Amino acid sequence: IYQFDGIVFSRIKTAKSAAGDRNRYSFTLPKAKQPQFYFLGSTLQDVRALLLGTEDNVEIEANCYEWKKAVVKNSKINAQFDGVNKRINLLAFDNEQIVKEYQLVQGMPEKTAALDKQLLEVDKRKAHFLDSMTRVNPFMGKHIALSTFYSYQNNKKAIHSSEMDYYAKEFFHSVDFKDEAYQDMPPVFESFRTYVNTLNSFGLPDAVHKEYVEKALSTIPKTSRTYKYALGGIITSLIARNHLNLVTFGDRYCQLYNGEEPGVTGQLKAYLDQQRTFIIGAEAPNFTQQTPEDKPLSLNDLRGKVLLIDFWASWCGPCRRENPNVVAMYNKYHNKGFDILSVSLDSDKTRWTDAIKQDGLIWNHISDLKGWKNEAAAKYSVTSIPQTILVDKDGTIIARNLRGEALQDQLKKMFGE
Repeated sequence: IYQFDGIVFSRIKTAKSAAGDRNRYSFTLPKAKQPQFYFLGSTLQDVRALLLGTEDNVEIEANCYEWKKAVVKNSKINAQFDGVNKRINLLAFDNEQIVKEYQLVQGMPEKTAALDKQLLEVDKRKAHFLDSMTRVNPFMGKHIALSTFYSYQNNKKAIHSSEMDYYAKEFFHSVDFKDEAYQDMPPVFESFRTYVNTLNSFGLPDAVHKEYVEKALSTIPKTSRTYKYALGGIITSLIARNHLNLVTFGDRYCQLYNGEEPGVTGQLKAYLDQQRTFIIGAEAPNFTQQTPEDKPLSLNDLRGKVLLIDFWASWCGPCRRENPNVVAMYNKYHNKGFDILSVSLDSDKTRWTDAIKQDGLIWNHISDLKGWKNEAAAKYSVTSIPQTILVDKDGTIIARNLRGEALQDQLKKMFGE
């Protein structure tokens, strides 16, 4: 039996087998004033969401290879929960079918007007479903509110500049996140993941994307578990897209929850440090290694210039063949503010320093002489060489893996001929 805290599942119970019957198991959970979300399964990839804690002697029938299809008996709240989810999915399907038809009738006012009316009818069914269920079961009503989004065609206002803007501002229109009941509702996680997934698909500028997400988050008390659910959903969506804003919201999660979840936040921080090296616009993580003269040199020591971080090795044929081009770029642009930091994946110091002299590499060099276990290479997820990262004078990543003509073209844009 698992509970979900916003980003990870935690096992809280292991079912015990009944005496003399290996096909029957039991577990006991604490009583609660309102239903609590639990997840039953043998793996996190196959779990059945349940509402437990307010009813006695709930029975569950399941095939241990298909937990998601488990059937719950003697439970009014779970029967209602399953029925509500089915109705939510049906309404979403009806809405989706009408939206698909819009794509076929562009430029046909009469047909689009007819579809507007159909969407309005779906809106009315959604509103009736939400209102009626809220009166019968407020807890279930809150769950429905997370999925209740009305059509742009029938609800847009002057404040909405576009359908995208309407979606971004109104997706959670039916939800009052200040309601403490949402602190016990992991579906908040899934709602925010869905919301950000759609924002990602719009191809918004990073700053605009961030503004919309921040606006949605601002409706939730920051000290609540609801905020943690929402932030977890946001991070999960951004990780899937490797979005620049992952850094902002991932760092925030680490700052807020490091004290209560040092293991999880430690792993997330390590992941963020690694992933931000692939995100154009992110700050390049600092590192320090030894020069051939056995002096420490850090990436941050070279701030103030456009910098090419060049991962290479003396034994790497493609690296050595690329070096004449890098030398030419250095000679052409160094006096204009361009510099290079070469990080060697050598393990033999003599071979490393000999290659530097042979190829005329007169810029900055460092290595920890650990070969493929080079710590800077690991931080930047380098699994093959040559590999480069171009960083601006403020330490922001501009591009990754520029070589040959691509590097020449980028430097020409930045410095001119």
